[in-house]
Amino acid sequence: MPCPAALATGAGELQTNSFYSSKDQYLYADAMWKPVKRVTAMFGYAGSNVRGTSSLLSPVAPTGTLDFDYLTPFASLTIDVYKGISYKAAWNYYGYTDEGIANPFGLVPLPSQSFYGNNVTISARYAF
Repeated sequence: MPCPAALATGAGELQTNSFYSSKDQYLYADAMWKPVKRVTAMFGYAGSNVRGTSSLLSPVAPTGTLDFDYLTPFASLTIDVYKGISYKAAWNYYGYTDEGIANPFGLVPLPSQSFYGNNVTISARYAF
């Protein structure tokens, strides 16, 4: 059954075809290194690069999820102190950058949608 858009608006402004195209390049790589039997080091990188286009109903709409970069490098170091006891320190970085048009002409300016953060965790594990 077709959607009665013409009845809702009276003039049929919403009766149109639209397209959405998005290309996402994703990369993930990690490596583990054991310089000695009880020490394990890991490091890696994950990231997305997204670029896309769409025919939006409003020409002043922000591009939102069509243009962004997301980067997450990480590293960790694990030391096995004794059988079943280990200490681990880990670092993660989160970086999101909005590359699209965040403030189109005619709209109220929005603050930057980009964010960055570093996380460090230190943990102890006891396994019996």
